[in-house]
Order: sequence, then C-alpha cells, then structure tokens
Amino acid sequence: MPPDISADTDTPISPDLLPGSNLPETGQIPQDDATKGWSLHWLAWELLKAFKQTQDGSLVDASIQVYHKAIPYLSNPNSNPTHSAKAHRDLGNAYYERYKRFGRPGDIDAAIQHHQQGVTTDPSSSSSDEKFPALLNQQAMLHVCRFDCTGELLDLSEAIQLCQRAAELTPDGDADKPAWLANLASAFFSRFQRTVDVGDISQAVQLQARAIELLPEGHADMPFMLANLGNLYHSQAAITDDVADMLMGVQCHQEAVELIPDDHPDYASKLSHCGIALCSLFERTQDLEDISQAITLQKKAVDLTPQGHVDLPTWIINLANSFSSRYRRTDDLSDLSQAIQLYERAIAATPDAHGDLPQWMNNLGSAFAARFRRTQDPADIHRSIQQRQNAVELTPEGHAHLSDRLKDLGTSFVYRFRHTQDHEALVSAAYNYRLSATCATGHPLVRLTSAMHWARLSPQISPEEVLDAHEQITRLLSLVSGLENTLEHRRWLLLGTSRLSTTAAAAALSVNRPSKALEWLEEGRCIIWGQLNQLRTPLDDLRTCDPVLASRLEVLSKQLDNAPGLRKDSYSLDSATDSPQINTHDVSPIPGHIRLRLVKERDELLSTIRKIPRFENFLQPRKCTDLMKSIPDEGIVVVINADETRCDALILIPGRSEPIHVPLGRLSYEEAVRLTKALRRNLKSRRVRGEFVEVEEAGPQFRAARYPFTSFQDSLRDILRVLWCDLVGPILDVVPLEVRQHRIAHPTYKQRRVQKRRPSDTMETQGIINAYLFPDQ
Repeated sequence: MPPDISADTDTPISPDLLPGSNLPETGQIPQDDATKGWSLHWLAWELLKAFKQTQDGSLVDASIQVYHKAIPYLSNPNSNPTHSAKAHRDLGNAYYERYKRFGRPGDIDAAIQHHQQGVTTDPSSSSSDEKFPALLNQQAMLHVCRFDCTGELLDLSEAIQLCQRAAELTPDGDADKPAWLANLASAFFSRFQRTVDVGDISQAVQLQARAIELLPEGHADMPFMLANLGNLYHSQAAITDDVADMLMGVQCHQEAVELIPDDHPDYASKLSHCGIALCSLFERTQDLEDISQAITLQKKAVDLTPQGHVDLPTWIINLANSFSSRYRRTDDLSDLSQAIQLYERAIAATPDAHGDLPQWMNNLGSAFAARFRRTQDPADIHRSIQQRQNAVELTPEGHAHLSDRLKDLGTSFVYRFRHTQDHEALVSAAYNYRLSATCATGHPLVRLTSAMHWARLSPQISPEEVLDAHEQITRLLSLVSGLENTLEHRRWLLLGTSRLSTTAAAAALSVNRPSKALEWLEEGRCIIWGQLNQLRTPLDDLRTCDPVLASRLEVLSKQLDNAPGLRKDSYSLDSATDSPQINTHDVSPIPGHIRLRLVKERDELLSTIRKIPRFENFLQPRKCTDLMKSIPDEGIVVVINADETRCDALILIPGRSEPIHVPLGRLSYEEAVRLTKALRRNLKSRRVRGEFVEVEEAGPQFRAARYPFTSFQDSLRDILRVLWCDLVGPILDVVPLEVRQHRIAHPTYKQRRVQKRRPSDTMETQGIINAYLFPDQ
C-alpha cells in the first residue's frame, strides 16, 4: 500500500514517472492485474508529492489522471475493497490540493465526493476503528473549505455534524481529542460569522475551553489554543457587550503571550493580538491603563518584526488603531499624529492587491478628518478625501463595508463644504451618501444613516433628491423594523426613528406630493405603534402563513445584515456630528461575489413572498391607493403632520384616489409643542389620564397642584381657540360642502350640552378627525 499523501518521504521520483511519459491506457492492462492498479496508485502519489514541492500545475493534473486510471483496477471484485477506498480518498486529496492552488470550485466538489466515497466504502472504516474519527475530521474540513468558496450554510452544518461525531468517538485521553474539539469550535465560529447566532459562538467558546482542558500541560499548542479562545471571547463580547467576556479574552491572550517562547516566530503575533483585546476592553471601559498596555505590547510586536516581513504592516495598523482609540479618549493631538504616521507607514509597505488595504486607507482618512476638526487645516481634509476615495476605488462591488466607506467619504466632503462653502463639495457629499444608502449590500442601519445624511443635504440640491432620499429612508425603515422584535431593537427604533416619517412627509408636501406623504406617514405610524405595543413583526406573520419561506428569509437576512464587528456606536440615527468611526476590527467573512448572490436570492425570495395574498406590501410601505380604499364610508379622516419645517393636514375622503393637502401656515411646530404641554399640565391638574399622560404622573403627588376649575376652563378654552383658528378652521374651509352634508355625523348629546353652556366657544366641527401628532415628548 502506498503511503498516505500527507506523509513526508524522501522516495525519489523516477524521470519515467513524470508527465510526458507514456501512461498506460485502461484497455491495455488486464482487468485482473491488481499489481497494475498499485503501480498507478504509487505513480499518482509521487506526482502529487512532486506538485507539492514545485507547485507545477501539470504535475497535479497528471496525478489526478493517473488516480482515475488506478481506481478501476483496485475496484476489481477480486481486489480488497479497502484498497479502492484508499485510492478514492487519495484522489480526493489530490483534487483538494489542486483546489488550494487554483481555486476551481469543481475541484472541491470532486474532493468531497471521492473522499466521502472512500470513507463509506471502506469496510475497515467503522466507529470501532481508531482511524475513523480522523477520516471524519478530514471530511469535515473539506466541507468547511467548500463553504468558504460558496457560502453554502449546508456545508457548515455537515461539517459540524462530522466534527461532532469524530469528537464523540474519541475518548478524552486520546491525543487527538483536543484537535477534534478545536476544529468543531472553529466550524461553529464560521457559522456564527454568517448567522450571528449567539448559540453558535457560545458553543464555540465552550468547545475551545474544553479542548484546552484536555491538552496536557506544557503542550506546544497551548499558546495557540489559548489565543484562539481569546478571539472567540472577543467575538462573543461584540454581540453580548459583556465586560466579563472581554476580560476573559484579555486573560487568554495574556496567558498565550506568557507561554510562547520569546524567540518563537509567532511571538509578535501574540503580542499584537493581546493588544487588540486590550484596546477593545478600553473601548468599553475607557480605562486608560488598558489602552496604555495595548500600545506597549503592540510597539513591542512592531519592534520585533523585521522589515519586509509580510505581517509587519498589520502589526503597525493595530498599533495605529490603538493610538487613535486613545486620542478619542484624551483628545491629545500627539496620539492622533502618531496614528497618522503609522497608518502612512503601513500603507506604504502594502501592495495594492492586499485585501485589507482599503480599510487601512479609510482609517487614515478618518484620522485626517479627526485632525481637521481640531486644526481646521485644509490640507488635512484634502488628504482625508484623497485616502477615502482610494479606499472606495479599491473596495470591490458587493463588499460588506462598501456602504460604510462611501458614507465616510461623504462625511469628509461635508467637512470641506462647511469649511469652504464650496457647493461642489456639498454635491459630492450627497452623491456619496446616496451611493451608500442605495448599496445592494451592507448593514441596513449603516445605509439608513447615509440616507438620513443624504436627506438633510438634498433640499440644497434638487426636489428630486429630496424625494429619493426620503423614499430610501422609508424603505430601509420598513426592512429594519420588519425582521426583528427584540427589546433592544424596539428601543433603538423608538429612539432613532420616531421623527423620520414626519420629516419625510413634510419633505414630500414641500414638493406637492400628498400621496407620497400619506404613504410615509402611515408606514411610520405602523412602525412606531408596533414597537410601542411589542406587536408581531411582518416576519412573525409570514412565519404563521409559511414557516419555510420565513425561515429562509431570516437566514438570508442574518447573513447579509448582521456581520460581526459592526458596533451600534459606529452609526447614529440622530442628526448629530457626522463623526466617523475608526473600526479597530474590520471583519468581512462573506466574499463579495457570495454576498451579491445572497442579495439576489433575498430579492427573489421577497418577490415570491409578495405574490402571496395579504403579503403584497411585505417589508415595504403600502401604496396610497390601498390606503384610500380603507377609508370608512361614513366619514372622513384628517391626518395632521407637525414637523419642524412645516405643519400640514391631509384630508382623506372615501371614493377619492388621493388626499387633499391643506397647508397649516398659521400653526408652527413650536406652537403645537406648546399646546401639547399646556394640555398635559391641565389634564394632570385634574388627575385625568389621557393618551399623553404618563400613569405615574397622575398620582397623589399632583393632587396638591390641582388647578381651580375656573382656571382649568380658561386654559382649556385658550387651547381650543388656537386649535379652532389655526387647525380646524383651515381644514373645514377646504372640505367640500357636499362631503360635510352627507358624510359628517350628527353632533353627539355631549356636544349639544357643551353648546348650551357656552355657545360662543363651541366648535362647529361635525365629523371624525384622526390626528397623528409627533411633537417632542
């Protein structure tokens, strides 16, 4: 039997066995000649070994060809089936080696097929065979490799099952058990990177910790196992925001540094990664001691790494990130200048094809922008724009962080506009925000932030820009609110989006688009109402109707939208500062071509869902025509929108295709807020619990402040007078007479009683008015 191809041997290769020699044809060899099969097997093995030494592609091609010729002879009914199984596994390994060298997807498929056939057809491969767990582990690693190529989660699930079985079949005392557990942890972590399932990262942490427990003290792999566990804790902390996870990650990295010899080739790597863990802890705790230790370790890593080393630019970038983090805490310009010098040094030593170069350029652009905000030096903002433009140009389509980098570039142009009042800079800022907001990929919250910045700039550019920006805001809000319903998610939506729909509606009304304003207001109302009342999300409704479609959509959305490494403090949904963030860890586990495929799959899935009755508007705003059809025949509905820029009313009349727009020129947003507060005070004084009165504010503590009844009446009369003159009057002036006569209900008995008391103060309005007011609370 030839040796396993993973073994190292000094067996010489005969020149007669190299490509170009006359390889025997299948028909020329007697089918019962088992010796021929073994000879071909040996030849294939030698060719593969030569390929590993020379990386000559013709050698691996010849090896695969010869393996295919050998298998029929080894599969002869008179042959030992173990021999045929071994040949299939070795052929699978040959395909795998060619895949590693040339990246052909068909090769990894063939590798899995032949390796699996070699495992399932080998009579000696059973749960009692001591080599069986190793074969299962090899098969699992092939599935992981194909997952890295295609992004197909089924491969990861298969790998996890195979690794679990290998670990279960191996006793705790076996020397290979820690490796099997570590591989299983790695598979769970890979799945976590795509789905951001907390259960997967938790499993990975537990398995890696168990592998370390089983590793003998002093084992050479201990520093690396500890460092991997530290990385897992760090990833878990990014989801849980638990300081305990961060501290455990730092502890693991520190132990790894202590255990690895100073002269080990990976010593600098362990120093730098320990610094990263400390920097992340500092970002959470703001303890300067943590960031100082991080800088010390990362400086040492840089000093120990010789010039020209492939990892030196990475260690320099890690050090620069730590200086940037400390600057944001101390506001010390010397730290920022040091970071800029380090970024420039690393970028100068990095080839254009390096995958991390765009992020490093973006970090440098962020550092220049930060210094510009302090110094107002035009050269800094010029260099910020230059670096961020380079970063965008080098970022491939479909990359997870393309939308982030476009947003950051837009921010740099905003800084230039504020400094120079150059309209071209404003146009460039809006253009890049638009590109970011409409990216096919990228986290929806990042794109939503860009859409908001785009909307703020758009009135200075064109009316079309205004509508496009707010259209994208509403579309992204529908997407964000429709897929999750966690407590944190509801809180974020309420804090960050409660005013977006009213602002969008005001923008639409400013360009005479009442239909669009109604659509956006209704979508915002549904989102806010759903979050306040913890209602079912559209995904919950879909799950009731079609669990399979709902599950597919949820998995696709998690893969696309929940990339680890994206912190909620890296984007903002308030107007604030446009302050760019320098991400310490830029992780994009999904290659661009896979991400684009997933986007296409999700779009096709959404199209399928929207063909289902009742789901025509799934994760998108309802159309105005649909909303108008839902108006009850017995009355009209008036929607009132109060925004800082303007106040308007929309009159919805049954049978009409679009609302009537009534500008409320005499009613300002500030006046609406004043009236709301005054009404609250009056209701509190009378211990009345209305829609806008907090329950705890209507308790006994307000009884002593109860207003006299006369004062209450006078104040309420003033509020109603303003509402009548500035709000109700303009609306009634526009409502057609025939609508008032035929569609408005008669006064109630209570209204008539009020009229008898104070006829001069009564409101002549007869109808049903539903008002949606969103003033500051």
